[in-house]
Amino acid sequence: MTPLQQTKSQMFFTLLTMVGIVCGLLVSIYKWQTLWWLGIILIAGFGNTIVGYIGIYQKYLQLKKIEDMVNQMTEGANEMSALQ
Repeated sequence: MTPLQQTKSQMFFTLLTMVGIVCGLLVSIYKWQTLWWLGIILIAGFGNTIVGYIGIYQKYLQLKKIEDMVNQMTEGANEMSALQ
């Protein structure tokens, strides 16, 4: 698994985690009288997960740029060897 593939996987599962947190938060709001403490925990967890996702996304963008540059250099080398 390449670092770019790993980052894509992390992004997917982080989004899945955020969906689960939102669903839990909705249930917590529905039963606020008894689950208010869970709502507070989920709000903090959601904020922490968003910050983590932003970091993963920035890493993805950097790795994507590197992969694009490597692909361009490989194509250029292939074109040069075809000309010779």
